[in-house]
Amino acid sequence: MKKLMTTGLLVAVVLTVAAPTAQAETTIFGGVMLPQELFGGVCKDGYTGGLEFMFPVIPYILKIGAQASFSYAEWDNSSLPAIIQNDYDGHWGVGEAMAIARAKLPLFPVYAKAGLGVNRYMIFSDTIEYDSETYLAGIAGVGVRLLGFDLSAMYHMVKWDEDADNPETWEELENFDKSYSYVTATIGIGF
Repeated sequence: MKKLMTTGLLVAVVLTVAAPTAQAETTIFGGVMLPQELFGGVCKDGYTGGLEFMFPVIPYILKIGAQASFSYAEWDNSSLPAIIQNDYDGHWGVGEAMAIARAKLPLFPVYAKAGLGVNRYMIFSDTIEYDSETYLAGIAGVGVRLLGFDLSAMYHMVKWDEDADNPETWEELENFDKSYSYVTATIGIGF
């Protein structure tokens, strides 16, 4: 009987401590965007910000939700081939809307997150006209959520064209927009 009462008390304490994580969450976040691979060669580090909504599926363990974000960076003309280097000036922006899932162990603040959604990029430039396009994209990463704060690192990938290697002309640069990735490191506040 004493063992049963001790076990019951322990379960009650664990559920009381973990109860706040079993609720729906809203997080506002901001941070840095770090271009990767070929994209990192033509774009400087930038900024990101967004909003995330999560709902519990399995309390304390699994949540699903949606995330919307916008990232912005300047192009780095010096890394482009000389033939197009002087003609290309501008900024790059991308908006994302993702369905996401976040999993963690009870009582531990560390989580893994992954998602699938759409990525719409835009180029802002006075020297060229470039149509915005939307592609399927994926994200994966890890984070820590503690005392209402959320720190995370996510890998964002849009890679649908294997021929997007080292553009030398404007025609080859067309393929670049279908193959890019970047990492975001963010801090957020949840409520």
